[in-house]
Amino acid sequence: MREEAILFGASQSLVGVVTEPAENGKERPAVILLNSGIIHRVGPNRLYVTLARRLARAGFVVLRYDHSGIGDSAIRRDSLPFEKSSVQETQEAMEYLATTRGVNRFLLAGICTGAVVAYHTARADQRVVGVVLINGQGYIPESEAEVHAYLATRHRRRYYLARALYNLQSWRRLATGRVGYGDILGALGFRRDGRRREKDLPNPKAGEVAAGFRSLADCGTEMLFLYSTGDPGIEELDLILKGKVADLSARETVQYRVVEKADHMFTALASQEELLESTVDWLQDITSRILQGRTR
Repeated sequence: MREEAILFGASQSLVGVVTEPAENGKERPAVILLNSGIIHRVGPNRLYVTLARRLARAGFVVLRYDHSGIGDSAIRRDSLPFEKSSVQETQEAMEYLATTRGVNRFLLAGICTGAVVAYHTARADQRVVGVVLINGQGYIPESEAEVHAYLATRHRRRYYLARALYNLQSWRRLATGRVGYGDILGALGFRRDGRRREKDLPNPKAGEVAAGFRSLADCGTEMLFLYSTGDPGIEELDLILKGKVADLSARETVQYRVVEKADHMFTALASQEELLESTVDWLQDITSRILQGRTR
């Protein structure tokens, strides 16, 4: 295994690290790991470092890099918004690997915002043959405040129904006034005033995202939706697909998995290990099928 720090991009201002196997890995798709929010390219809890090295040992070329303005990469000098610049920069990462490593197919993976960038890049570039979408949040633009308020209420409702009502400590907090009755009743759906229903939401973007997921599946792009238990992204995906997550995950090229007892950034070592194993196993499996010509 070798690691090399690199500069790339149109202005040579994007900083990354290429981790690659001792033997030539250009027959396999290369893997690109995308920033989780504003977290440096090492990833939350250094997960991207560990993942890159495991994948290199499995024969993959891996690039983890910082988008402009994050970590060591310089701030952009133009006014291109992040939703466009992040896709452009990911394509520049692909060009770098194509030029220097001879790879022409790519697998993208990212946590939270990184998952959203992976999705949009896959929609924009047919060289992306698979994506790992980990705790994806923000597929629906943040400007749709009412949508996100609705999702927050759904998330609280799921928490109270699935966990808090069966937790002795939660009842103690309620009895001592440390939890508001109004918050609980509102989350459970008993507050009438001002409560929005899904069908009333101004949400045109959700349909576009749903169509995008289905289009990727139709084109044979492999997708792994990977979530930690109770992550708010689960609610967003359910809203986007109008409760038909199972229909999408029934597609041959789509898988949906949940890592139990994990938080959003996979802090616990056991949940980190499950995330790493699930990701590496899935990438190896689809790569095997790609090399055998059973998928694109």
